[in-house]
Amino acid sequence: MLSHTGGTGDIFGPKFETHRLELKTLQDYVDLYGERDLQFEPGTRWEYSNYGFLLLGVLIEKVSGKSYYDFVAENIYQVAGMTNSGSEPESVAVTNRSKGYMRDQFEMVSNEPTLPWRGTSAGGGYTTAADLMKFAGALMSNKLLKAETLAEATRPQFTTGAYGFGFQFGRPDEARTYGHGGGAPGMNAILRVYPESGQRGSCCATWTVLRLRVWEIGSTLACHSGRGSLGEQDRGTEPLARSRQPARTKSSLRNAPVRKIN
Repeated sequence: MLSHTGGTGDIFGPKFETHRLELKTLQDYVDLYGERDLQFEPGTRWEYSNYGFLLLGVLIEKVSGKSYYDFVAENIYQVAGMTNSGSEPESVAVTNRSKGYMRDQFEMVSNEPTLPWRGTSAGGGYTTAADLMKFAGALMSNKLLKAETLAEATRPQFTTGAYGFGFQFGRPDEARTYGHGGGAPGMNAILRVYPESGQRGSCCATWTVLRLRVWEIGSTLACHSGRGSLGEQDRGTEPLARSRQPARTKSSLRNAPVRKIN
């Protein structure tokens, strides 16, 4: 599932739109989608699967005995020093949490009607550019993963050659990079790490707001990590960018207008 070759399918569509505010736990998603057949035999093809990463979150809960959110907070956010990241429900007031907007003809409208009740292991959390830099730094300094585990996670895991275990890669004719990007109505994000030069870059926005898919990378690291059961800037006035599941607008990172918020 970490390599998106499990055949587990997606979660977006009419069923999600109908039940999105009822899906309050990871198990709620399993109850709604869990009886579906596989889309294809695992390991035979690559197809992006938000549901696969949702299941990884459930697996973390089962193995660790903690909620997915507590596990990520303790084993990733705290270790990396990410003090402005999380996934509180939309109903909870979070200081400086940004709002996403979409274009409707000639007007900008809120993306609130498209949002889940709260983020999951497939996406939907919030963070800041500064926290993303802390995350990348902790990754490169092996605070989150052992060097050999990170090396395995950031090498191609399928014949497409463009994806590892929860990490996307840059173009083969460019300097080696890994990270992840994603987009959905009213938001986009990307994080790129250049391991050979030690550089890293992130974008966070909102009307299509730049946001990292922190929760998916959280799933990736938690499943790889030897920590626990499985192995910044101060807040100030910095806006919190919001992460989101990708694949609803696959070309959004390339084509959507983005307003810088940091």
